[in-house]
Amino acid sequence: MVMRTMISTGLLFLAMVLPGLAQEAGNRLDENGQKQGYWEKKQPNGKFLYQGYFQDDKPVGEWKRFHTNGVLKARINYAEDSDTAAVTLFDNYGNKLADGFYLGREKAGHWVYYDKRQKVAEENYVDGKKNGTARTYYSSGELFVETNYVDGVEEGVYRAYQKSGTVYFECQMNDGRRDGYCQIFYPNGELETAAFYRAGVREDCWTYYDENGRLQYSLEYENGQVQNPAVLDSVEQIRYRQLDENRNKIMDPEQFMQDPVQYMMQQKIR
Repeated sequence: MVMRTMISTGLLFLAMVLPGLAQEAGNRLDENGQKQGYWEKKQPNGKFLYQGYFQDDKPVGEWKRFHTNGVLKARINYAEDSDTAAVTLFDNYGNKLADGFYLGREKAGHWVYYDKRQKVAEENYVDGKKNGTARTYYSSGELFVETNYVDGVEEGVYRAYQKSGTVYFECQMNDGRRDGYCQIFYPNGELETAAFYRAGVREDCWTYYDENGRLQYSLEYENGQVQNPAVLDSVEQIRYRQLDENRNKIMDPEQFMQDPVQYMMQQKIR
């Protein structure tokens, strides 16, 4: 008798719970064909692709998206009565990659990027384009590069720093190109190279100094072409006679801006 009562009670409990579970995972459409309530989708391997809630066909509250291995890929929190969503992104090992915001389908507001739990970059977006100050950081946390964007294009001063906080490289940017003076500094703060660009093209006098501030040589440029090639030939001959590590000691601003991280690593500044 007791056993029958327990079975009956259990069946009654299941009868009450199962409809709720079915509705929870029901991927339900209302009479107007709009998504409502909890929705989920699985990948061919059986692991979740996403989980989240809809209200009148719009995602609401917290959503989760997953990598193919089932590890969380993105956590998205949709603001109520707004197209804004706060997003946290993860790699396929579960390490956080970024925090930021979307407005509709476009990046918006402040974004922060991470590597091994350390902040490595931060940017600001308006209508999906970079605007304002953007910074990157050394793996140990010190500021590495600071620049400015207007509608996705670099404008103003581009600066790179040594770990000590002193300026290592500085260049004027206009419409995404080097335009104006660029300077490179030794670790002791002495000027290494003074250069000038006009609309991304080398112009005027470029001067090179040693670590004690003594002038080594100068090159004259016009429309990107060296006007005193004899000096350049002499410098190149000296370079070719030196060891490889010394031959690359004098840095070109273009070389730095194409791959600043790699250059700094080669110079053992990082």
